[in-house]
Amino acid sequence: MDPAEVAARAGHSIAVLYRFYAKILKGGQQHSNELISRALDKGDES
Repeated sequence: MDPAEVAARAGHSIAVLYRFYAKILKGGQQHSNELISRALDKGDES
């Protein structure tokens, strides 16, 4: 999700979003990378 949208919905600036939620966002990046890798691997099987 777009960080600007998340910040707006939470009532924070993007700077506050990154400062307080950096650990959550960092963990999500690894999960996202795994999902992308799996999807790409499935595409190779076709």
